[in-house]
Amino acid sequence: MVQVSLRVGDNPSIPLTVLVILFDSQMSMSEQVGSLCTSLTHQLRYISRIRRFLDFDTCHLVIRALVLSRLDYANGLLLGCNATDIRRLQCIQNWAAKLICNLPSLTLLLPAYAACIDSRYT
Repeated sequence: MVQVSLRVGDNPSIPLTVLVILFDSQMSMSEQVGSLCTSLTHQLRYISRIRRFLDFDTCHLVIRALVLSRLDYANGLLLGCNATDIRRLQCIQNWAAKLICNLPSLTLLLPAYAACIDSRYT
């Protein structure tokens, strides 16, 4: 693997923002993932507060528009990310799926989500 370093001016530690993507001096996406997770955590908290007033389709639409679209934006740049960053993003995605199906936070996601989707569309 080739190590790439980005130097901006005299200080190589300043994160560079290009098209709302944060690049640090090591070209890792840790700055971007941290910023994204913080932003999406706040959005999911706000959505969870009003979840009881939303039906399935509306909640699904809101989460797709506000959360999943942000996760999908520039995800091709996450190819070489470390496992910790990928795990953080996966936790956000799991939280969004549980919120859509109105599942408790400690529920195992895959069987419960499959049952939720099957019951909705059959």
